Amino acid sequence: MRYVVLLRAVNAGVNSRITMASLRECVEETGISVLATYLPSGNLVIEAPRTSTARLAEDLGRAVGQRLGRPTPAVVLTGTQLDRVLREAPAVWREQPGHAHYVIFLLGSVTAAELLSGMEPEPDVEQITPAGRRIYWSVRTDASRSVLARVGRAQEYQHITVRTLSTLERMRELVHKRDPRTTRGPVAPQSPSINLRGAKETQGWLRERQDHDRKQRRRSTH
Repeated sequence: MRYVVLLRAVNAGVNSRITMASLRECVEETGISVLATYLPSGNLVIEAPRTSTARLAEDLGRAVGQRLGRPTPAVVLTGTQLDRVLREAPAVWREQPGHAHYVIFLLGSVTAAELLSGMEPEPDVEQITPAGRRIYWSVRTDASRSVLARVGRAQEYQHITVRTLSTLERMRELVHKRDPRTTRGPVAPQSPSINLRGAKETQGWLRERQDHDRKQRRRSTH
């Protein structure tokens, strides 16, 4: 059965660097086949015996964590589950040019309520929509501030992993493709096009957001 794997904080700093070839080798040493990788931020399509996604996430996180020398949590989704993640993205995102769109996946026991405690987003700057073990986040690319950027300074930051909608849509294409290792084959039907702009797809997304905020504040004081 095929699964999508989203590893946390891969190639996000000097202590988390790994080539995709090494990552593939690490995963395949567990007996799991890697069908495709996408970007150097820990996105995989794998083939594995049918089992619970929680167990797969634990096994893969342990294997990659041993290679990197630090904990590496993972989110594992079936193709059907990823379809649902994308289907449940706020419909308004399709009409929001000039916004960056993200999905925040909660890891471990942290809850959306704990992560968002005390945050009061400004509706004209960003929209935050909790949905079970996910949080949908949309923020203006020219915004000078963002309450969710504070997460990078919170203890709960260690218990989330984040992807842009464009990356998740690409992973959906790969998991449904007849052979993800080739550029041929049918692709699952796509949802209406979403205008996606924003930061690069890296696990350093919060640092980029905070740097942007600081620059905007400096400009406003001159």
